[in-house]
Amino acid sequence: MGINININNLIYPYFVIEGENKKEEIKSFPSVYRFSVDTLLKDLKESQELGINKILLFGAPSKKDILGPRCVC
Repeated sequence: MGINININNLIYPYFVIEGENKKEEIKSFPSVYRFSVDTLLKDLKESQELGINKILLFGAPSKKDILGPRCVC
């Protein structure tokens, strides 16, 4: 019994930040970036062309603290 993984099983994480024309590499997460909304839309199109049809969006606040009060669920 093996595990069968294909493109339809994948969910790609996107991290969204405030601002415009931003794409910042996440050092602790190789090949993953933080995007402003305008650059995110361009990258989403590229992901869709590669066959990735599921995404998960994470809001990345500009300021962080131990309690995370700027996070909205």
